[in-house]
Amino acid sequence: MTRRVFENAPLRSLLRDQEVLEGLRADAPALRDTVASGAGLGAAEGMPGGTGVEREVERLDRLLDGNESVTTGFGKEEAIILERGRPPLLIQGGKWEEPRLAVVRDRLEPARELLLKAIPKVGRVELINDPTKPYVGTGWMMDEDVLITNRHVAREFVVRSGSRLLMRTTPFGEELKVQVDFNEEFESPNPPFEVG
Repeated sequence: MTRRVFENAPLRSLLRDQEVLEGLRADAPALRDTVASGAGLGAAEGMPGGTGVEREVERLDRLLDGNESVTTGFGKEEAIILERGRPPLLIQGGKWEEPRLAVVRDRLEPARELLLKAIPKVGRVELINDPTKPYVGTGWMMDEDVLITNRHVAREFVVRSGSRLLMRTTPFGEELKVQVDFNEEFESPNPPFEVG
């Protein structure tokens, strides 16, 4: 069976990043404890792991040695490495939480001011009257009245009709209503902004 070249590409890319890999290796005892306990997985909780703790820790060690031959499949070892080496960062009050690895913190620092200006311009695209999909992705402001999103997100609420784009309808025949929530931060009380 041949593997596709892009299989598990984020992990492969991270394993080639020597600075991040060194930071992960320095944190190896804590990573091993996390794998063994199953704690601290964040979004990775519930990911399938190996058949036993020893096997999972051994797989983690091989990954930290840069052994790309073990990057097929996706278990909690990979999830932990990606969470630490390419972390999703919680944003609250317009600022991000500090990453655990110093190398990631050091890489963010030169762009801090630009990133802080960009954060308020990014919002969650929400479908107000579709209970099956409360949100479908993100969008970002390019100008005062121009919001951009990815095609796969826009396809959730618009359909092309010739040269025009029309709003999709709900199963009840209502036009979908879309809003962008620029305040969608963990535990934020701020209201969203409606797209008309």
